[in-house]
Amino acid sequence: MDNPPPNLAVPPVTPKEFLTALREPGPDRLQVAASLLDRGADINGLYEFHVRGGKGGPIVPREQVTALFDAAKRGDYEAVQFLLGRGADIRARNLTVMGMHIELLPFRRAIETLCGLDGMRTSKERRIVELAEERFGVETDEDYVRRRDAFDGLRGYYMRNTKTGVLKPNIKRVKSVLKKNNAKRIRANKGNRHEQKRHLGALPSSSDQTRSGLAPSLDLPSLVFTI
Repeated sequence: MDNPPPNLAVPPVTPKEFLTALREPGPDRLQVAASLLDRGADINGLYEFHVRGGKGGPIVPREQVTALFDAAKRGDYEAVQFLLGRGADIRARNLTVMGMHIELLPFRRAIETLCGLDGMRTSKERRIVELAEERFGVETDEDYVRRRDAFDGLRGYYMRNTKTGVLKPNIKRVKSVLKKNNAKRIRANKGNRHEQKRHLGALPSSSDQTRSGLAPSLDLPSLVFTI
C-alpha cells in the first residue's frame, strides 16, 4: 500500500516553533507544544536561540540545543516534566561550534557536547536537579568525565596560556541533592526532639504540681447512706 502524500497545505513543524512554544509565558504553552508534537515536531530537534558576535566581532562559541536542555537551563520545571513525559531523549546532545553570526554554515564543523541530562543536573532550579536524581540516579564517574571533557575537541573553546597551555574551568562533580536534603531533615528532626525534651524537662511532674498547689487535688464527694 502506497504511503499517502504529505499535506502540503500544512508546513512541517520546525524546532524553532517547538522551542518557542515552550518558552511562551502563556498558560496554554504546554498544550500548544503538545499539538506541535502531534503534528510531527521533533522533540529532540536542535535550535540556536541566541547568536553572539557579528560582523568584525570575535569568534565565539555557538550552540544548537535540544528543548530539554534549554528548559532545564532556564529552570522551567513544568516544561522539563512535560518533555520527559512525552519521551524526550535525555542523552540527545547539543551541537557546539566556534563561529561568527555571518559565517556561512558554521555548524558543519560542530561537535556534540552536552546532553539534556547534563542540563538537568546543573540546572539552577533545585526541583529539576532532584528530578534528575530521582529518575536517573546520581551522576556516575563516566557521566562526569564526559561532561568535563565535552568541549575538548572544539578548537578555540578554551583560553590558552603561552606557558601552561589550555585553561580549562574547574568543573565539579554533581553531588547528591537528595542526600543533602535527607541529612537536613534528620538534623532538623533531632533538633525538634531536643527542644521537646527540653520543654518537657522544664515542666514539673504531676506529683510536684499537686504538692506545690499548682494542680487541684481530686477530692471525691463522700457517699452517705441512710436507712
